[in-house]
Amino acid sequence: VSVFGLGSSLFKPGMSVDEVATRAQAAVAAWDAAFGAAP
Repeated sequence: VSVFGLGSSLFKPGMSVDEVATRAQAAVAAWDAAFGAAP
């Protein structure tokens, strides 16, 4: 996988910064679990 989209799973209008940050951290953790952490 070289490209993928997060779309509204990451951000929707009206979300707080904390909620977006939590979703972003979860997305990175899922990527790292599936493909390994970036060097």
